[in-house]
Amino acid sequence: MVQEAEKYKADDEAASARILAKNDLESYAYYLRDNTATLEDAINRTILWLDNSQVASREEYEWMQQELESVVSYVHLARIVRNRHRIPFLSSLTKKP
Repeated sequence: MVQEAEKYKADDEAASARILAKNDLESYAYYLRDNTATLEDAINRTILWLDNSQVASREEYEWMQQELESVVSYVHLARIVRNRHRIPFLSSLTKKP
């Protein structure tokens, strides 16, 4: 009976690890999609602004570039931090130490 319980325990742990890996991958894919959408939105807003601001001042062009750079920097920093620490999104809350 103890051996049978150990067998099921190992099966349960393997199934749990598989599900956690799937959840991590899914979370990461959505995270990347959201960040890609964020970048695309910022780029599209900038291009639209450029199309409608042909006579803007130097300061306005510089400000708009800083706005775009801040979005890009945020997205890149978030990716670096996540990759450096390999922090799973959801499974980190449920994994046992």
